[in-house]
Amino acid sequence: MQLEQIIEQLLWDEECIIVPNLGAFITRSNKAALNPASHIIKPASKSIFFNQSISQTDGLIANYLSEKFGMSYQEASEFMNKEVDTLKNNVSNGQRIKWNSIGTFFGNDGKLFFIPEVNSNFEKASFGLPSIQLKKISTQSNVSTTSL
Repeated sequence: MQLEQIIEQLLWDEECIIVPNLGAFITRSNKAALNPASHIIKPASKSIFFNQSISQTDGLIANYLSEKFGMSYQEASEFMNKEVDTLKNNVSNGQRIKWNSIGTFFGNDGKLFFIPEVNSNFEKASFGLPSIQLKKISTQSNVSTTSL
């Protein structure tokens, strides 16, 4: 079990997941949309954002770990702290850490940055729905204008 997998599971049901001492993953719902230039219809989706300023725990992950794996709140907190410390140490050593369906962490000048995975969609109602490329329909008329 890794913190990445736990957050991925929670993103399907929660709008905000606060990871203590790291930040918050926030989702925003997007309606289905048609791109008029590319003629592609995209299904409804949830975009992921990361806010490093929100890091005060709300207990969501610790409670999830307690229910799912029978951990005490203290054990869950220690697990999260260890995972966050490892992530931050790896990033401070110049590594880019990719959480497959969530995004990538990297550092610059001692700061932590996050780039969300744009191809992931955590919207349950759109699960499995692909984007659709529409075919252009010709609007030319083949009717001749002959007089009667």
